[in-house]
Amino acid sequence: MKSELQDIALDVFNICLDNNIVLEIEWIPRDKNIQADELSKIFDFDDWGVSDIIFKYFDRLWGPFNCDLFADSRNKKVSRFFSKFFTPGTSGVDAFAYDWSAFNNWIVPPIYLITRVINYMLICKAKGALVIPKWKSAVYWPMIVNHFNI
Repeated sequence: MKSELQDIALDVFNICLDNNIVLEIEWIPRDKNIQADELSKIFDFDDWGVSDIIFKYFDRLWGPFNCDLFADSRNKKVSRFFSKFFTPGTSGVDAFAYDWSAFNNWIVPPIYLITRVINYMLICKAKGALVIPKWKSAVYWPMIVNHFNI
């Protein structure tokens, strides 16, 4: 009944077909699958992003970007990305565990990490586009003004 789920089901079917995989599907009632049901309800309130149109504009302006530092398999803008949790295709979990200097980074961090991101960019001598809200009363705003001459 939902087109996005139909698309996912077709992708799974095609992957199985291409790789000679046989899936045996079994429905499990919610009351018999409590742990998985609870995990499916976790929502990351710190997750935000920009539209593909905005990304493409900045990619043409300052790109090409070759690393998305705070993404997951659903919202990544380039093929190399670092995620908060394991997700298919991730280049690693926790972007701060890696050196950002080798990449032209697309950086759309959770709000609570912006100050840490700015400090880490300076330490790594990282380059890229840091996308943040224009929030002049935020703790990070003086850092932006002082270090990036805004």
